[in-house]
Amino acid sequence: MQSSTALEFGVFRIGLRSARRMVRRYVAFLNARDLDGIAGLLHERCCLVDRYGDRIEGREAVIRATERFFELEPHFYLRIDALVEHEGDIMLRGQAIATRPEFQADAMWRVSFEHGLISCWASFGPHASARLAQLLGDKRQR
Repeated sequence: MQSSTALEFGVFRIGLRSARRMVRRYVAFLNARDLDGIAGLLHERCCLVDRYGDRIEGREAVIRATERFFELEPHFYLRIDALVEHEGDIMLRGQAIATRPEFQADAMWRVSFEHGLISCWASFGPHASARLAQLLGDKRQR
């Protein structure tokens, strides 16, 4: 039986506190537009999945897409209202705050881990928002 502080996250075990701390750091780096900080938390084979299931794959592609997103929406801010563990992943509920309406949403995100790094950041929310993977970079269907 696993304790609440030593859950299985991805391939290697990392503590629940470490996983939560990593997600909070990622959000802080995102809100600060710190691409180097974001890159340091991402697995080389990470993916970003938008709410339509379209994907951007690989750390370099995710960083390029994030940089393009910051150019399109320089006032973007991710507010997290809840953060919980679910089946070895971290689930977040919050709000994407932006000046452009197509980037605003109440949403949920699921964060997966591999080798102690973020391996996937998936968005869930209303389909009225932009198809980010298509807008920002390489697209592949889930």
